[in-house]
Amino acid sequence: MQNARLNPQIIAVSSSITADGTIPAFVASCTSEIVAIYASVQTTLAAGTSNLLSLQAQDGGSVGTGTTAIHTARLSGATTAWTALTKYTLLAETATPYQIDKGDQVNVAYDETSTVAVGQWTVTFHVVPGTAN
Repeated sequence: MQNARLNPQIIAVSSSITADGTIPAFVASCTSEIVAIYASVQTTLAAGTSNLLSLQAQDGGSVGTGTTAIHTARLSGATTAWTALTKYTLLAETATPYQIDKGDQVNVAYDETSTVAVGQWTVTFHVVPGTAN
């Protein structure tokens, strides 16, 4: 259903937590495809290994505690500077969509090292419901 990718539902999760944790994003109401995932932060964070944050979208499964990565790698300040209000791609629209089963919970894992002060961060999911086999 390539045409369905043109009109996905947009689900955004924002938080300003300052400790490692996992935030529930949504529960799939039907078998769906996640066709893109983006992240942004409120305040610039320079690249470096002593003061960084990582974000990763995870398939929590039907219980919500699973940690299967939806995209291949965490976006991390160790290798990437986070520029304020800039969109970073976690799962590109051109990539193979990620199938999420009905009733499964999608989470965002947040991991920081040292004192990170990015203010609020946001992860946006583009989801096409009912398209996966």
